[in-house]
Amino acid sequence: MKDSRHLFLAFILLLIATPLLAQKSKKKPVPDAGVPPVADARSRIEQTKEYPDSLEFAKTFKEFYPLVKPKSSLREMAEKQVDRQISSMTRQGIDSVAVVKVAYIGLDDQAGYKIYFDVYRQKLTAKELKAYLAFIKTPEGQKVYAVTQDLSRAQSELNNYVTKTITTNLTPLRTTMRENMVKSQKEKEEALKSDTTEVGKAHRRQMHVRDSVLNKRGLGPNGGDQIKPVDKN
Repeated sequence: MKDSRHLFLAFILLLIATPLLAQKSKKKPVPDAGVPPVADARSRIEQTKEYPDSLEFAKTFKEFYPLVKPKSSLREMAEKQVDRQISSMTRQGIDSVAVVKVAYIGLDDQAGYKIYFDVYRQKLTAKELKAYLAFIKTPEGQKVYAVTQDLSRAQSELNNYVTKTITTNLTPLRTTMRENMVKSQKEKEEALKSDTTEVGKAHRRQMHVRDSVLNKRGLGPNGGDQIKPVDKN
């Protein structure tokens, strides 16, 4: 009888433990904390919003990208960045070998294509990209694209012109305002010199301290000369 009860209890415990063990086995293993995480390798193209003309756009972009891609490869761009980082980090006592060892982890050689695709996809339709491609293939289009960065400076130069013009126009007004403030301050200080109230006495003590500091530094009217005792009246 006791054996039957023991068998029954063992059977119940097995039923309870089986799902728990199954759930535990489904848990993903915890990555080694010492290994740096690798960036998500999924293409930005796959994560981009779907458009009705996606297939046509992707086809056109394959022909378009070689004409607009950066002159330097992704690796060359990364190496320039790492060289600049090494210069500053080695001065802080960090081993340059350690910098190079981890600097390129997760660097996707196809990132240029993916990022350009993503940006153009958000701004142009397949039809517009085709028209742009046709233009870039012409001698005039190649010239315009080659100087695009120089042309984009027109906006910044215009902003600088507006800022310079306004600043020049406001300079006399600012000068007058500053002169009035200095004049008003001097008049206030002159009035406080003869003020026999506590406000005037406090001001004279403050000015004495200021002049003492300036004279000790050789910046005051008396250079490094000894300051006369303050008038307490």
